[in-house]
Amino acid sequence: RAYEEVLDYPFRLDSRFPSYVQVGSAQRAWLLRAALAVQAGKIEDALSAVERDIAFQRVMLGGARTLIGKMVAAANYTRDLAFVTDLLQTSTADLKPFAPRLTEMLKPIAPAALRMDAALDTEFGMSKQALKNPAAAGSVGQGSVYEMIGTRFFYKPNATINKAYASYMRTAEQSRRPPAVLARDGQKPDPESEELKFRDYIDNPIGNILLHIATPSFASYALRLHDLDAYNRLLGLGAEIIAADVGAEGVADFVAKSDARFHDPYSGKPMAWDAGTRQLSFKASDALARRKLFNMDNGRVFLRM
Repeated sequence: RAYEEVLDYPFRLDSRFPSYVQVGSAQRAWLLRAALAVQAGKIEDALSAVERDIAFQRVMLGGARTLIGKMVAAANYTRDLAFVTDLLQTSTADLKPFAPRLTEMLKPIAPAALRMDAALDTEFGMSKQALKNPAAAGSVGQGSVYEMIGTRFFYKPNATINKAYASYMRTAEQSRRPPAVLARDGQKPDPESEELKFRDYIDNPIGNILLHIATPSFASYALRLHDLDAYNRLLGLGAEIIAADVGAEGVADFVAKSDARFHDPYSGKPMAWDAGTRQLSFKASDALARRKLFNMDNGRVFLRM
């Protein structure tokens, strides 16, 4: 019912995050058991299994305070949705009695769970340890006379860390932009990136390198969360169509009148419906489109009704 992430490691360069490998392996085994239940005709057992896992991933997604934790939750949640997609496409008749349960299972993801602020705070907390302050106690007096003079008269304390923090804050602000804006502008170079170079005091080449390593672009990670949200909305709409027992001829009208919580977050409009292929779909981010995932065609993630 709860997910606890261990963060009480000392903030040192040799600190380690909790291992998430076992989380992914356990989920695969869990879904394999659910798949065997489907094969045995035990649809309700399979639904119960995936329902519990989705609930777990939701807690993990909303509570993770590390970037890797959030991305693992998003990846596992996406795998759950792929499993549900397969059920919706191959066992529609068997699922109809459970349609209300499906709609509850696929309820919208809380907006707070899609934000990256807490994860970026942790990322900054870890990366800043690599940015040594030569003016700190114990650092001065051990080097050459040149180093001592340079540190004493030209070094700006915490300049590197302050610039890194400003970069992380810009990223956090960027991650809160609407998905369509983030997809359009997220991969563009940061106009302030040149300001991260230290031209306001004696050059710090190592600091420059560390800063660029420590402050990568996080836009693709934010887009993964929006792709997950869009996928969840797509399947939620599919479950609503099954619950309403809408025939193929009525899907277009049903989709056009669907609630905003089922709209494509990238376009802000209802999901696309292609009567010819009987596909309900949305256009994913470019990062997701480059990956060959289940039920994806020409950059569109679809559900065949």
